[in-house]
Amino acid sequence: MIMKVIIVAEIASNWEGSVTKAKKLIKECKKVGANAVKFQVWRAADLYNKKHPNWKEIKKSELTFEKIKLLKDFADRNNIDFFCSLFYPEAVEFLNSLKVKMYKVASRTCLLKDPYSFDTLQKVARTRKPIIISMGMGGNKNKIKKIFSLGNESLFIIRNEDKNLKVFYNTCRHRGTRICSKENGKYSKSIQCPYHGWTYDLSGRLIAAPNMDNVEQFNKDNYPLFPADLIEWEGFILINLSDNPSSFQLEYKSIINRFSEWEIKDIEIYESKVYHVNCNWKLIIQNFSECYHCPMIHKTLADITPYLGGRNDITSGPFLGGYMEINSESITMDGKLCGPIFKNLSKMNIKRVYYYVLFPNLLLSLHPDYVMFHTVWPDGPQKCKINCNWLFAKEAIINSDYQPSKAIDFWHKTNLEDWEICEQSQLGIQSNKYSPGPYSGQESLLAAYDNYYLSMLNKT
Repeated sequence: MIMKVIIVAEIASNWEGSVTKAKKLIKECKKVGANAVKFQVWRAADLYNKKHPNWKEIKKSELTFEKIKLLKDFADRNNIDFFCSLFYPEAVEFLNSLKVKMYKVASRTCLLKDPYSFDTLQKVARTRKPIIISMGMGGNKNKIKKIFSLGNESLFIIRNEDKNLKVFYNTCRHRGTRICSKENGKYSKSIQCPYHGWTYDLSGRLIAAPNMDNVEQFNKDNYPLFPADLIEWEGFILINLSDNPSSFQLEYKSIINRFSEWEIKDIEIYESKVYHVNCNWKLIIQNFSECYHCPMIHKTLADITPYLGGRNDITSGPFLGGYMEINSESITMDGKLCGPIFKNLSKMNIKRVYYYVLFPNLLLSLHPDYVMFHTVWPDGPQKCKINCNWLFAKEAIINSDYQPSKAIDFWHKTNLEDWEICEQSQLGIQSNKYSPGPYSGQESLLAAYDNYYLSMLNKT
């Protein structure tokens, strides 16, 4: 096989905000035999504080869309390829409209160090164009951590040196200070409280406590980070905050292998969206658990999956759901498949979509060619945050014959319709005159969810 060498001239920000200088650099790069020139497209306010001593110079070197168009046209006239390192998602779309041949992704973007890193990476991937990836800021010694909150509790998840996941309460054993403040990040070999420097290893063991040696009977072994119970299942991370967590094998017995045909843990998240909705989180659960509303709210969806044909197959306990028949190939904007059918699906499941609620906040949708899931997070009694994720087989992501966006666009539209009606419900139930009416025959899962939720409250 013959490999073609491409010489890229890294102009970056060396043009110093002068289009005239940038054009001169492009000409000189062409003269010396470069195949392509690469600039950087970022927004100064995303990366720098306006109080930075060099703010004026930084701002001047910001590559606007207008200047990108000028330089791209100039490069085309001089027969040299033009592309950029990208730092925000809108830049990807604009450059794609100019038909650039490739993209560069900076190491800080790969490591999710910028505000829009994840969205940018997703946009670049969806173009299916060649990508040059930099990992100059990487390091295999660092351990990824993720922080999340629920009510008054804050926890962080970390993958330790043995590549095992651990979850700890985000509370120092000294004075209770929050140890982690950034939502995502990395640790090297230890975790240190920013208040007094108490330091823990990646297993949660206290390894350093400054100036505590003279404290009578103090023993570091008695002050590890508080762990929580964690299980990995089908690619999901499940956390139990109970002091005496029940057996996962027992609690999940009915569904442990129920979704094995989709091989969820082996497929990839293609896109994620975050929604902030002004309603109680339980209204989202209720809305997901019935299609009684579909003819009124989702007319296209009701045509693809007739709402009266749905069947529930799990009707009690912490797991609720069932299936609906599909009248088309898939649930997408045009009704066509947007990825290969999962290879282990039975003939029966190729024509069905499954919807399940996994108490308390995981909503799982299983399609013939993709999987979608929501996680619902309370943000007060009248607000919640919803994370929606779309997963596809690798082939759908890398093969241009498939268009995952057809499913994403369909469900994004459907999600917005659901959130709007849930917000209207939230406003309505606050009336002094409101009292619940009876459920219809298509809302049996809502009654089951109510009963299970109340049983959990009674236990506490």
